[in-house]
Amino acid sequence: ELFIPFIDYFVSNGFANPYEYFFRLSNISYFPYPALMLYIFSLFNLLLGWILPNNKVFMLFIYRLPLICADIFIYSVIKSWLKEKYHNKVVYFYWFSPVLIYISYVHGQLDVIPIAFLFGSLYYLFEEKIVLSVLFMGMALSTKTIIILVLPFYGLYFFSKYENKLVAISIFVMMFVIFILFNIPYLFDDAFFQMVFQNQEQSKFFDAAVSLQGLTVFLTPASLLILFVRGALIKIYNRDIFIMFLGFSFSLILLFIPPMPGWYFWLIPFLSYFYIRGEGRSCFLFFGLQFFYLLYFMMIKDSDYLSLMQGFISDQTVYNHLVSMKIDAAKVLDLTFTMLQTT
Repeated sequence: ELFIPFIDYFVSNGFANPYEYFFRLSNISYFPYPALMLYIFSLFNLLLGWILPNNKVFMLFIYRLPLICADIFIYSVIKSWLKEKYHNKVVYFYWFSPVLIYISYVHGQLDVIPIAFLFGSLYYLFEEKIVLSVLFMGMALSTKTIIILVLPFYGLYFFSKYENKLVAISIFVMMFVIFILFNIPYLFDDAFFQMVFQNQEQSKFFDAAVSLQGLTVFLTPASLLILFVRGALIKIYNRDIFIMFLGFSFSLILLFIPPMPGWYFWLIPFLSYFYIRGEGRSCFLFFGLQFFYLLYFMMIKDSDYLSLMQGFISDQTVYNHLVSMKIDAAKVLDLTFTMLQTT
């Protein structure tokens, strides 16, 4: 209802500016992504849209293809970082993750794309192919602006690696040049700026706060700053430490902000990498997180669970059903959210 009309307009109208068109419709939530995300899905539309029949099933198929390509890429990167004895666990922990399946193939969010580019950047970074790593990071930024959260930790990595700090600075400049090149047709367009950089989800970054005698402490930026300082105290970065800090930076966002369904794709691939290598029963926390994710997004007021079930005819959500049964649905929702945040 949001992404497909946006991309279809771009393709079918001679690549006219879709940000401007949909912004004039007074809805800035249609496509809150930078231009590379638009180009990727438009390419699949152009290549396959004229071959397959023009109906909803085939359109959904076309728009899921980039997601599964990105999914396979992340799976391959994680597998390449692990010894052969862990390869079966990559299937169970990452590929069969019910949350990741729901996010991409049921709810239809696009977060797998920027995370795939981020994992590509990490892969080439650890292979010491810096140019390719920078290219993939620039593409990650050009598909989802939240990737900017990991740049401070990239900075720590490069500044610890290169004695000549100008090299580290030039690497950052290259990342932003790549971002500019992909987005230059729209960078000075007010509609693009509003939809990509000032959408309502990004404003949640400052929602978690504590008031102190008329002043406000914003918890999310404060926590990220603490994490950055902790990272700055580490003199040598190896792969595990670096990936751990990237995962932490995403988890802080999820901890302090009521999450959207797609946001957990920022965290679970990083957790998968560590729990695959773990021993003992700590993995139950990983599975518990996913259980409470599914439970929470079943309980929210605008849950899509029932509407997505084939043959289930109901205008109500689980939340509304509980209300009709005289159950305190708000308290149940709060409890499931509490368990999600705790795990």
